[in-house]
Amino acid sequence: MKMLQNLYKTFTDIECFSQSRLWAIVLHYYKKSGTDAWNRKVPFTVTNSSPAAFFHAQTIIQHVKQLPYQHKSYAIIDFGAGIGQHGFLLAKYLSELCQTHNIPLETFDIILADVSKQTICFWEQHPSLQPFIKQKLIKPTLLSGDWIQDLTTICEPYRFHCVIANYLLDSMPFIAFEDNIQQGISLSAPRKHLSEAFSGPLDTIRFKTRPIKAKLHPKYQMLQERYKHLKRYTIPTLAIEFIHTLFENSSNALFIANDKTFQTLQDIDYCEQFNLTLEGCFSTTINMDAILQLNPSLYHIKPSATNNTLNTNILCTSNILPTETMSCADSVMLFSHFKQQTTIPVPLCHALTKTLLYDPFCLEIMSQGIHSATQENNTALMIQQCLANHFPKPFDLTLLHIAKIYRKTGQFNLAFDTLEQFKHDNPNHSAYHFELGLLLLVRKKKKQAIEHFNLAAKDPLLQKNAQEIIDKVLSN
Repeated sequence: MKMLQNLYKTFTDIECFSQSRLWAIVLHYYKKSGTDAWNRKVPFTVTNSSPAAFFHAQTIIQHVKQLPYQHKSYAIIDFGAGIGQHGFLLAKYLSELCQTHNIPLETFDIILADVSKQTICFWEQHPSLQPFIKQKLIKPTLLSGDWIQDLTTICEPYRFHCVIANYLLDSMPFIAFEDNIQQGISLSAPRKHLSEAFSGPLDTIRFKTRPIKAKLHPKYQMLQERYKHLKRYTIPTLAIEFIHTLFENSSNALFIANDKTFQTLQDIDYCEQFNLTLEGCFSTTINMDAILQLNPSLYHIKPSATNNTLNTNILCTSNILPTETMSCADSVMLFSHFKQQTTIPVPLCHALTKTLLYDPFCLEIMSQGIHSATQENNTALMIQQCLANHFPKPFDLTLLHIAKIYRKTGQFNLAFDTLEQFKHDNPNHSAYHFELGLLLLVRKKKKQAIEHFNLAAKDPLLQKNAQEIIDKVLSN
């Protein structure tokens, strides 16, 4: 019986990609998961970083300088705002830049928008967001998931608009073609996850594609002709309509997208399943060329070199000078590079954190690779500067990273104190026991260290490393 429950069953007919039930399943996943979705491999770090928020604030300032200042006339809409960290940093930097440029902060409403009620409650209770909410700079807003209607409703009370889309377009419905023939998709999953509807984890869904007979809307026929020589391509229909709706509903609008994109016709390269990858949810690489072809009157600013992981694209009604500030796509390359380093001298850590505007993610990078033969008195100051931008999350390893930094730079008392703080909310966390074991070894307390390594070894992810250290200690 159990074997039968694990057998896969197709639960949707072959249908157009844009009409697939997949999108409703993904939407339901976000509504149900709330902030917990960002603990499950959904892209998070780079689009919620200090450099990204500062770049967005700078770009908005460049845009608003062209406009007449009016009280609450400019809506900054953070669509699918996730955990709220980007909104917090954006409000922080926008407040600072308004003072610098003598622009009334009351010009703006920052609308944090999401489909999950749980997420909205999390924002409203978050100590970092509450001051901006009370100040009426940030407005938490619940979305229905009907992207076009939601955008129209939010835009209506405002004259000018900026939409920030961090990994939003890539999870919108699209139509797909192979050999210039429109393709359909069916979904299958283990029988145990199928009752009246799919109820299981997203990673159990499997796809099957095949050609279908479907009539293409006349406005997309030009694109079908443009891409006819390609093996596979997509037309991001909902993304195109979403962007069109923004500029149709605004006197002067700005659209900033940070997403996986094929920037030009020559870049387009889709796999058999049209790059529907599971990064917390199913998403595809956006055909930005199609968006630009159907919006020829808009100014397109691409502030950084093409990146395989993420690109930053700006569309606007009127041309603005691109800011020289590091964009989201720029910072992803630095994050990716230093995340792989195992040895980073302390002076380089200082330079990196300064370059990345003391982003809290630097603490994770440093905890992995920081290396110094002597204590650095200003390491604690560097950590405090990163913590000024820290946005506490439901599951947060920041204190653990800080403890590791202190241990690696020989500041053992601070390391013990920080671990005690981490223990307050995570007394049984395996990573806590592993780090405490390492710290006790430094202090020559082998017996106590082994006790904590044994506790850490109960976690399959740490079992091998913990056991290797135990064997090494016992052999000596």
